[in-house]
Amino acid sequence: FSFFFFFENNFLRSCYMSSNKDFTKSIVSGLQRAKQFTAESFGKAEKTELDSDLEYLIARTERIKQSTERLLKQTEAYLQPNPNIRLEKTLLTTLRRKQREHPVELELLGQTMLDIGSAFTEHPFGDALTRCGKVQLELGERWCHLQATVSDRFLKPMKTFLETDVKQSAVERKKMNTLRLDYDASRNKAKSASPEKQEQAEEKVRAAKDAFERQMETVKLQLEAIQRTNDESVHRLAAFVDAQHDFYASAAEMTASLGRELRRNAGLEPPSYIQALSDPTSPPQPAAAAVSHSNPSSAAAAAA
Repeated sequence: FSFFFFFENNFLRSCYMSSNKDFTKSIVSGLQRAKQFTAESFGKAEKTELDSDLEYLIARTERIKQSTERLLKQTEAYLQPNPNIRLEKTLLTTLRRKQREHPVELELLGQTMLDIGSAFTEHPFGDALTRCGKVQLELGERWCHLQATVSDRFLKPMKTFLETDVKQSAVERKKMNTLRLDYDASRNKAKSASPEKQEQAEEKVRAAKDAFERQMETVKLQLEAIQRTNDESVHRLAAFVDAQHDFYASAAEMTASLGRELRRNAGLEPPSYIQALSDPTSPPQPAAAAVSHSNPSSAAAAAA
């Protein structure tokens, strides 16, 4: 029992002393960096400048980060125009809570048309609203599919890019700047070292320089990889455009079919642009031409 007590007591004491030494060393290093940074700010200390290639990569990475964040924000606004719902989604994601389902505007419009149409079943306008409401609901479902596709194939990779590659590069750059301050601080300290401590000071300068240059190369490789990742983002943009095409193509087909059905049931002539499409040789008609064929009394009744 006494052996284990002795071992445990000495082990804990050594750990405590080791942690105190590390803490003291960390405080000293932090003070030296702060002193170096302050002297650089006032132009009283030499500062190692980064090479032009690395400076270019850093500036370009910052532009990529800002552009990606802006594109991400605007795409989310396109998919969900309601800012309150976007804010709610952000908060629930941050709190890791389950997302609530919200109907899209097309679904709300479609349901409203169905409700009003069911109240006027004896009138042709009520039947037309019911038909139109069903199409709006289907368009709403297709818009939800567009939202899911764009979120999965376009937004999610962008978020991953920001939260992994770009975020990690910022961590590595911060570490590089810290090592750069250590290197410059050791250089300036070596200049004022006494002759008997000069060799030891120069050894610290060489060690700090090696650490800084290794980290600088790590940062450069990482930033170059970010440039390649950004260049490969075109296929994700193509996926976004494909999703848009699928939605708007189906919406054009569905609404054109609905318009023909509504006009046929009401005994109306098709609009001029449809007549021009069906007969390319015919001259374009003014937009008001189609209205002249309608029955004013039936239009007034429908409006009533």
